[in-house]
Parts: sequence; C-alpha cells; structure tokens
Amino acid sequence: MTKQKAKLNRYLLLDKIIAIIGIVLVSLMYSFGLSKQHKITENLLQHPFAVSNAALDFRIDVLELRKYMLETMLYRKRVDKVELSKINILEEQMYSHLEIVRKDFLGDQTRVKNIIDEMDIWKKIRVPITANLVAGNFDAAESLAMYQASPHIDQILADIDYVITFARGRANLFVEEGRTQVSQDRLMLVLLMVLALFSYLLLSNKLRKLVNHIYDMVEHAATFDELTGAYNRKSFIHLGNTEIERTRRYNLSLSLLMMDLDHFKHVNDSYGHDAGDSVLRQFSEICHQHLRGADIYGRIGGEEFAILLPHSDLTTAKEAAERIRQEVANYDFNIAAGKCLNVTVSVGVADLDDETADICPLLKQADTALYLSKSGGRNRVTSIDRSQAREACSTLPAGMTPEAW
Repeated sequence: MTKQKAKLNRYLLLDKIIAIIGIVLVSLMYSFGLSKQHKITENLLQHPFAVSNAALDFRIDVLELRKYMLETMLYRKRVDKVELSKINILEEQMYSHLEIVRKDFLGDQTRVKNIIDEMDIWKKIRVPITANLVAGNFDAAESLAMYQASPHIDQILADIDYVITFARGRANLFVEEGRTQVSQDRLMLVLLMVLALFSYLLLSNKLRKLVNHIYDMVEHAATFDELTGAYNRKSFIHLGNTEIERTRRYNLSLSLLMMDLDHFKHVNDSYGHDAGDSVLRQFSEICHQHLRGADIYGRIGGEEFAILLPHSDLTTAKEAAERIRQEVANYDFNIAAGKCLNVTVSVGVADLDDETADICPLLKQADTALYLSKSGGRNRVTSIDRSQAREACSTLPAGMTPEAW
C-alpha cells in the first residue's frame, strides 16, 4: 500500500506540473490575445465607429437644418428669436460632430477641410437668409437659399458621405483583423490543448488504473471485515436498512439470525489469538456455504455474526439457523498443524413485524433470542417474536453483554 501511495503521489505530482504548465501557457496566450483584441477594439471605437457615428449625426443635423429652412420659406413663416436660437444650437452640434471627424478621421483630410470651409461659407450665407426671414422678405431669403446656400449644402453632404463610407470600410477592416486574430488565437489554443491533452494521456491510463485499484482496496476495507470477508457492522446495518425498506415496500417476509461462538474467549486464552482468528475464518466459510444470493452476512463484533434472510419467515430462518448450528458442531476446526478443535455456536432468530422501522430493533430482538440460547445451555437455536423479546428483555441481568455469556 505504501509503494502504491508513493507511485500515486508521483503520478499526481506530474499531473499537477502538466496542469500548471498548461494553465500558465493558456494564461499567457490569453493575455497576449486579449491585449491584441483590446488594441483592435480601441482602434475600432476611437476611429471608424466614432467617426462614422459623428459623421452620421452631422449629416442628420445638416438635413434637419435644410428641412427647417425650406419649411420656413415654403409656409412663409417669420423667424423669431426662439427659432434663431434653435438654429444656432443646431449649428453648434454640427461643429461639435465635425470636430470629432476632424480629429479621428484616418482618410483624406482634405475632404474634411472642404467640409469645414463649406460650413464657414454656409454660416456667412445663413446670416442674411435668417435676417430676411425675420423681416418677412421670403423671396429674398428663398433666392439666397436656392442659388448660394444650396450648392454648398450639397457639397457638404457629398463630402460627409465620403467620410461615412470610408469610416465604414475602415471599421470592416478592423473587424476582419479582429476575426483573423481570434482565429489565430483559437488555433494556438487548440494546438496547446492538444499538446497538454497528449501529455496528460501519457499518465492518465496508469493513473486511472492505480486510482481504481486503490479505491477498490479502500472501498473493500471500508465495507468488509478483513479477517472473515463478512460485511462489517456499518455496512451490514446500511444494507439491512435498505433491505427492510424494500421488504416493506413489496410486503415480503424477512428474518435475522444472530450468531455467537460459544466459549470463544476460552479458545483465545487457551490456544492464542491466531487460533481464534483461524476459527473465525473457518466459521465464516461454513456460513458462506449456506448463504443464498440475496442473504447478507456480517460480522457485528468479536465472535458475533448476523445473517439477514430476505424472503424468509421465522420458520424458514430457524431451519437455516439449525443447519448452520449442526454443521459447526460437527466440524473439526483446524487451529494448527494436525491439531483440531470443536466449537459450537448459539443462534437467535427474529423476524420483521409491522412495528419495526429499521434494522436496529430487529438486531435487539435477535440479540435477545441469542441470550436465551446462551442461558438455555448454548449450542442451540432460539426464535422469538417482538412481544416475547420485550418480556425476555425485562428479565435480562443488568449489564449483560455477549462477553458475559
């Protein structure tokens, strides 16, 4: 077990080293890729998207201004101070959007400069137009708008459309660059994962077999009694409760045998504990020979054993107990080379009734029957029901234990 533990520790250490190396490499690659993606995203937001959005907003404002001026002249409405204030605010917004375009546009800057120049010309023309609208000189305002302002507005729109088209194209380039980078990062990640997986698989098969073997050993040690191969007390109780639940669900019968080797302390004291262990092993072999597939055999403690018999009423269980008792009584237990010993066993039998919810009351009932076998002369089988067990328990001496039997 110590060698297997050392081997497992070595495999686990190598596994951790591979995992750490893989995590570090993936983290570095992810950090590098994230840095690139951040730069691409920053460029995308700072240049194409920002310029495109600002240019679109600028174009909308230009069209809104043109629409307002045309509606005013068409419906012959005079412009008051409030309307002039709205026009000024709209123009301020246009210049604000144009400043973003000027600062971050990566295309032909002469087109942006043309827009600025055209805006300055428009502003000079807009002053007499609004003055005529305020004074109600609609024909003069319409003439200025049609013959002087309109060509400049058309040129502004043409230039801003170029800016929008260029910015969108640039955005597509950044997006494509980002997709290419993501594809490269994914490929590197896949290659790295394949490498890590290949390295891990070199160890996984041996590690899996070793872990399964150790797990089986630990599970067996936690479930069975090492000396006799019977279920230990904890496992027996767990399986017993499960079996009782199934028995109640399907309205079946179930009985329990409680067995204790007579004068076993004398065997240990007279012939040694090795001889006692040999007797326990041989006794368990006899019990196993009489077990059916569904029966549950467990070592409750010391020389005390129990057998749970599903689908068995009290009569059937008593017959099975009697067969075991007779074979044990007639068996020559080999305790040393050429030396044999005769041992007997006392058995208590109890069956499941409607009041018993788990195995513990059934164990106590069978234990009481076992006490009656002991007090009745040993080497015998005694069966009792729940009412008889209560009556017998009231007569038990204080502190009575199997060791005292």
